[in-house]
Amino acid sequence: MKTIIIVSVVAIVGAALLLAGCKPPRSPEQGVERFFEEISDKLDLSEAQTTQLLSIKDELFEKGREMHKDRERMHDYCITIPVHLSPSIPCIYKEI
Repeated sequence: MKTIIIVSVVAIVGAALLLAGCKPPRSPEQGVERFFEEISDKLDLSEAQTTQLLSIKDELFEKGREMHKDRERMHDYCITIPVHLSPSIPCIYKEI
């Protein structure tokens, strides 16, 4: 009986510590925002440098959005190509 209580207490404390250490889920954009905030804080940037850093961040966000759009367009294009007409194009195609 004593062993069961000890094991239960250890399991409850371990679960509590595990849950306390977990951070809330973040989107990639939130992670990038936090990354750039930490960089600007650690480097103690001037106003001009902060502006330049923000412009770099915005440029990276825009390029990421373009890449996602390109990937979606390529995916849509690959789905519309019949496999028997173009077997050399490396697209995933399943007939339903």
